[in-house]
Amino acid sequence: MFKNKLKKLPVGREDFKLLIEKDYYYVDKTSLIEELIITHDLVNLITRPRRFGKSLNLSMLQYFFEKSEQDNAALFCDLKISGNAEILDEHMGKYPVISLSFMNAKQGTYLAAVESLGNAITMEFRRHGEAVRQYPYRKKADRILEGEDSDLILYQESLLLLSQILYEHYGERVILLIDEYDVPLESAYTGGYYNEMLDFIRSLLRSILKGNPCLEFAVLTGCLRLAKESVFTGLNNFSTFSKYFGFSENEVKEMLDYYQLGDKMSEMRDWYDGYMIGESEIYNPWSVIKQVKSYLTDRNAPISHWGNTSGNEIIRTLVDMATYDTKQELELLLRGETLKKRIVEELIYDEVYSDLNNLWSFLFLTGYLTAGGIETVDGSRYANLRIPNREIHYIYEDKIKSWFTMAF
Repeated sequence: MFKNKLKKLPVGREDFKLLIEKDYYYVDKTSLIEELIITHDLVNLITRPRRFGKSLNLSMLQYFFEKSEQDNAALFCDLKISGNAEILDEHMGKYPVISLSFMNAKQGTYLAAVESLGNAITMEFRRHGEAVRQYPYRKKADRILEGEDSDLILYQESLLLLSQILYEHYGERVILLIDEYDVPLESAYTGGYYNEMLDFIRSLLRSILKGNPCLEFAVLTGCLRLAKESVFTGLNNFSTFSKYFGFSENEVKEMLDYYQLGDKMSEMRDWYDGYMIGESEIYNPWSVIKQVKSYLTDRNAPISHWGNTSGNEIIRTLVDMATYDTKQELELLLRGETLKKRIVEELIYDEVYSDLNNLWSFLFLTGYLTAGGIETVDGSRYANLRIPNREIHYIYEDKIKSWFTMAF
């Protein structure tokens, strides 16, 4: 059982305030706040595989930046950002924040997906109910508050409207946080309503992101970096980065030492390390936390935790496209070898399915492969792809290889 007086492990917990106030173990990622302020890009797109801490980091940003009746300074007093007094004074609790998750828009039909997005937008309007009710030109806002309007154009322009309301109410520009921005488009493609959803998402985001004087900056997270011409048409000053997501070698070592599990470091490295961010290797945070809990509850053998967090339908679809040569390449990967492949880092869903070569880019971007090195040749980027660790090797053996066996 758990050792006495040790911090609880935050399995499945994505609310930053809850982690801090309820004494959960927290791997400090507050340096992300400093980087956002220093770089000061208008739109920041953060892409990492699922369960790599994206939602928790957005929650942390909301509690830091949002102007609210509650003083959240105590949440950050023992964290890295507390050492930067200038940022604390100038930015903590100073901005209205619009915070949305598109996760629930994973629906089988266009109408169900749009209804889910509309519900999320309505709930955010209600969260800012005081400001909305004081807005003098609130006819459209009232329709959104009621949550029963079927006017798609109303919702496509809703985030722009809310940013204007909040700017007028607080006298400060708005920070926009959107989690899982690409989920509606992934579901739309597999569900057969991609073009309709693309038009909706493009209009929704463009209205608030392009030329909006009420916007301080925006942070969007997802698994894929969708091409600008697909979703972010016409946007300039557009930043993409992936730091502060996943655990470093030192962060995993500190966690294991804290729980008196230092002798498990080599085992953790074999199973959950291997993802490359620039020159640094990172660990899958979900699997690390789950395995530490497993060690503490006397279930010692590592398993593939990440592979059980969601279905692999889109990977299965891509595998169904594969040729016999692709199967041979998979066998090379399973033997621990690398494959040199052209990588497209900005994808359009139509292109994912129209070109088998994009299979490798998709597996790389979604965490099923990692790159041992990336080079640019004649304007194209090539990666030496490999299976990152034993956890992912198990997923290939258990899932994808069996699909190939059935196909061939």
